[in-house]
Amino acid sequence: MSRLAPKATVILEYSSFFNEDPTSRISFLEGLSKDAILFELAYLNYLLKPKNQTQFDHSFETQIKILRYLLKSDLHFKSCFRVLTTHFVGLAIPAIFHRGTFLFAMEEVTQSQEILPIDDFEFENADQWENLFKYILAVNSELIKIGDSSEETLKNPSFENLNPALLPINELSIESNPVFTIYRGFLLIEYFSKVEKYSKKLIQYFKNNYGCLPNEFLQRVQRVLMHESYEDKKFGFCYPSKEIDSFLEALSERTKNKDLYKFIGIRKSPLIKVNDNDYLLSDSVFLVEKCYSQFINDFWFDCLKEGCKDRSEQDKAIEELGGHFGRFFEQYCCGILSRIFKEYRHSIFLTLNQLITPDSKGGSEFSDFYFRYNNKIIVGQIKGGSVNDNSKYGGDIEDLYKLGRDEFFDRFGVDQVYNSVSNLLEKAPLFDKGFPVGKQIHVFPLLVVNEKVFQTALFADVFSDRFEELTKGLINKKVCVKRMLLTHVSDWENSEAYLTESPKRIWGMFDNHFRDKKFVPAFSNTINKLIPSHRRIPYGFAERFLKFLR
Repeated sequence: MSRLAPKATVILEYSSFFNEDPTSRISFLEGLSKDAILFELAYLNYLLKPKNQTQFDHSFETQIKILRYLLKSDLHFKSCFRVLTTHFVGLAIPAIFHRGTFLFAMEEVTQSQEILPIDDFEFENADQWENLFKYILAVNSELIKIGDSSEETLKNPSFENLNPALLPINELSIESNPVFTIYRGFLLIEYFSKVEKYSKKLIQYFKNNYGCLPNEFLQRVQRVLMHESYEDKKFGFCYPSKEIDSFLEALSERTKNKDLYKFIGIRKSPLIKVNDNDYLLSDSVFLVEKCYSQFINDFWFDCLKEGCKDRSEQDKAIEELGGHFGRFFEQYCCGILSRIFKEYRHSIFLTLNQLITPDSKGGSEFSDFYFRYNNKIIVGQIKGGSVNDNSKYGGDIEDLYKLGRDEFFDRFGVDQVYNSVSNLLEKAPLFDKGFPVGKQIHVFPLLVVNEKVFQTALFADVFSDRFEELTKGLINKKVCVKRMLLTHVSDWENSEAYLTESPKRIWGMFDNHFRDKKFVPAFSNTINKLIPSHRRIPYGFAERFLKFLR
């Protein structure tokens, strides 16, 4: 490849340690109790991201800590440690234990009919622990197959061609801030409750599926995240219940899933019931997403779809649901941006209907938002669309661009940003009376998306390249068009407090982000470098957040 790639993680598999491929993953678990296996897998996944942390722990130290925990024999530990350290290659960091490893394992074990609970079982010897370790390595062997590169990728190993093969693993490294995501979910559900078509169905959906009202559902999820069951924080992922709890039961109801790598079962039910009264938190991120992205999915499949007579009605209902979600998402993002830029003196910030300009159809939006300070202009689009599982986990570029490459980028707003930039000199004076006509201007094209997978390492660069392709024909000495910036809604949630304090910091953030002239990283990387986690809660947010917890 001609450009510098981001740092990579090398996932080690079974053959890395034993010089052969595993014959049967499940056979390693023979003689072990299902509940005990799930308890250990949930605990190990919890070590990678405890509930009181917003970021995953990808450190080599934690890898060693887990390896030491599993291998009770000093001889086996030292042997595996040597293998692990031999896989440091350049900037690549070797790893055995990944979030995807434990999610796949829990998905497989919960569905397995071969592994059964054993009363009063405890891990008693080093061989049992080593078999669990071998099973984990065998899971990695399966996960690596999902990302096997296609012939096209091997012939032309560009970032764009490599990207689809890396998505199944890379997406699992993206965090979801529990506070911002749950609050966003609260506003989304509140929005739907005011849509006449959904208001009654929404209440019915939560009562039928979780035995509570919408707000109670969000509040209970928050309490599960904050709950510590035992003084020993090791058990912060385990929830004992003295009686049948319809909410916990619903969140632990198993869904069969033949494509284990899609994690449909755990995404839908992130708790796992063991024994008669204990519930394990399989993954805190999936629990948080039950309030937002997974809620939309469940509301459709478990409620709205049932009311459709045929495929035609389903298509219409999906389009309507997507339209309502899109309007909510636009309003939500514009609200954040408005709070950031409203105090920027001598500037102008406009959104949505404020940007409608006359045309042959009576009027159309120039862009979703527009910000100008002197001769610096941000032009942006907001896109609430998502990538379906088949495209996301297909592993090659044909699956990702199922409807065609041009259609893919157009659907997610690149063409709209290009059209806004290309028509800027003509259209902007119609709504911006202070537009610097005839003067040199600097344009910052920007996309805000809802799809989480676009936060992975390579998408920002891929989107930027596509925008550059479209703008090659734009030649105007008075207009300096910067590289397009792909952002996720969470990027603006995490930077709102920082930018509201001093909106002019936005230009420094852009400069920092584009300092590498050969590669455009994910915007979250820049935010993580510039803004400490303790400086990300905006003024007044705590009061707004606590309002729905009452």
